[in-house]
Amino acid sequence: STFSDSQDRNFMVRVSRSDDTNTDYLFEWKYDTDTMWSNEMTMTTEWWAGQDLGGTGVRVHWENLANTEAGDLYEFSAVHNEGVDFYDRDDNTAHQNQECSGRGSCDRKTGSCTCDVGYGGEACARTLCPNDCSGHGVCQSQSRFAVDAGTTYSSAWDAEKHMGCKCDGGFRGLDCAMRECPSGADPLGADGGSEGRDCSGRGKCDYS
Repeated sequence: STFSDSQDRNFMVRVSRSDDTNTDYLFEWKYDTDTMWSNEMTMTTEWWAGQDLGGTGVRVHWENLANTEAGDLYEFSAVHNEGVDFYDRDDNTAHQNQECSGRGSCDRKTGSCTCDVGYGGEACARTLCPNDCSGHGVCQSQSRFAVDAGTTYSSAWDAEKHMGCKCDGGFRGLDCAMRECPSGADPLGADGGSEGRDCSGRGKCDYS
């Protein structure tokens, strides 16, 4: 939904009434800078029909009303999206523009992002490969993995955002840090190295 305010705001939501009959759950809200709470509103567990906080476009719902008690307090922030509207709940657009992709902080003096751990790129819009593939592989996108496998994966939102290691021959693991043991044909004719079995299918490789 559209966060209609023109600045970042901190919200406070408080359970004002919690009925053991499961029929009368109410809450109230305010900005953290306000002194007065809103009128009571009915709590709901239906995410698609969450209660709008006073026309701000921010909606709230609860996963489980049975675990709530009067006086429970929740605090959260809504970030103004630099003039770009958030989409309505029936739009089905899950990945919207955010400053530094929501995975970093912007230096207002330089206009550059400082990315959170595990993320990189000018806008922190992609993941980083663990340990830079330990010097034994290439960091590449999911779309590239698909091409290597003779297929395509280009229209999904994460096709160029989630990265992984393609290890050099003789190495494996998420970061290509594990050295593979030599493997050939099974001497008894069963699955061996060409079928992906370690130690020709007749032994166990110690990756510890």
